[in-house]
Amino acid sequence: MVAMQQNLFSLNAKPSLSEMYNPETRDFKRRLERLSSLARIVEEKLEAQLQTLDSNVSMVAATLEGEARDDYIEWHAEDFFTIGDELPTLLRYSILVGAEAALETYISKTCDSYATQAAAKVRYTDLKGAGTDRMRDYLKKVAGMVFPDGGQEWITMKNLRAIRNAFVHADGALSTDSRAIRVWSQGFTGLTISVRGSVTLDVSFAQNVVSAYLRFANTFDEASRCIPLVPLFPINEEEEAGKVS
Repeated sequence: MVAMQQNLFSLNAKPSLSEMYNPETRDFKRRLERLSSLARIVEEKLEAQLQTLDSNVSMVAATLEGEARDDYIEWHAEDFFTIGDELPTLLRYSILVGAEAALETYISKTCDSYATQAAAKVRYTDLKGAGTDRMRDYLKKVAGMVFPDGGQEWITMKNLRAIRNAFVHADGALSTDSRAIRVWSQGFTGLTISVRGSVTLDVSFAQNVVSAYLRFANTFDEASRCIPLVPLFPINEEEEAGKVS
C-alpha cells in the first residue's frame, strides 16, 4: 500500500501553475487526491476492524467446544462478510463513482471555458448525445481540439465508466457480451470480471482508479493547450509574486 501511494503521488506531483495548460486540471486533480485519501483511510479502518473481529471471535471460540463453537462462529459469519467484503466493495465503487463525476465536471467546465473565451455561439449542450461523449464531440468538432480519445487512457476511462454503470444500475454485473472489457480488465490491477460478467474489486482497485484518472488528466491537459480557455489562474507566477511583494 505504501509503494502504491508513493507511485500515485509521483504521478500526481503538484506542477506549478505555469505547467498546466487547462485551468480546470488543478481542481480535478485535487478532487482525485481527496478520493485517494478517503480510500486509504477507510480501507485501513476496515482492515483494523476485521482483524479485531477475528481476534475477538477466535478468543471466545477457543473457550467453546463442538456444536457450541460452530454455532458461535456461524453467528458471526455475516459480520465477517459485511466488514471484509460488502463495505470494502461499497467503498471501492464509490471511489469510482466519485472519480467519474469529477471527470464529467472537468470536461464540461473545459467546454464552458472554451465557449466563454472564444465567444462560441454553440454550447456542448446544443449537441446531440450525453455525458462525456457529447463533451468530447463538442471539443473536437466545435473547439477543434485534438481530443485524446485514440489512446489507452481514454479506453480506460470508457471501460471504467462501464464498470461504474454495472454497480450503479446492475448490482455489479456486466452484460454477458462485454468480452472486450473482460479482456481489458486482465491488465487492470484490482479488478476481476468473471465469464458471467460478475465484477470483483480488491484492495488495490481504488488507488489504481485514481491513478488511471490522473493519467488521463495529464493527457487531456496537454491536449488543451491548443484551444483558448478562460485563465482562472495567472500564468506568469514570477510576475504575480512581484505584485504581491
